[in-house]
Formats: sequence, structure tokens, C-alpha cells
Amino acid sequence: MDLDCQVLLAPEGEQRLVLFTPPPGTDAGERLALLRVVGTEQFTKG
Repeated sequence: MDLDCQVLLAPEGEQRLVLFTPPPGTDAGERLALLRVVGTEQFTKG
């Protein structure tokens, strides 16, 4: 999955925030939404 990446630096340069966002016009946003749902599922042995 392709994502856009932005790195924001604090003025002191000691901290950074990395943002990954879906590119416009792709299905990456839908895929990220699916990961959000799947990531909360709990699987048990049956």
C-alpha cells in the first residue's frame, strides 16, 4: 500500500512526528480503515 509521508520536526530538533496519509484518488484510505477494524479483533482458539 502506498502512503504519503510527512516528517514534522520540533524547533529544537529533538522530537519528530511522522505522519502517514493515503494519497488522494487511491484506495489506501479504505485499506487503512479496514486495518483499524481488523486490528481490534480478538481471535480465540475454537
